[in-house]
Amino acid sequence: MEITACPKCGSKNISHGTIRDGILDGYVNRYVCRECGYQGMPIIFDSEKEYKAFLKSVRDG
Repeated sequence: MEITACPKCGSKNISHGTIRDGILDGYVNRYVCRECGYQGMPIIFDSEKEYKAFLKSVRDG
């Protein structure tokens, strides 16, 4: 199971950006986090265990 997450806040609510996000479709392959506004490439985790460990490190700072 692959989990895609924001590298800044850890949210799974990250998807391809659209013109509404200020990203020209077809020119830039950029994701946008709907929680914190991060724009860039997401982190992809292979398991829920890896994802939870990452979330803990994000929260602990």
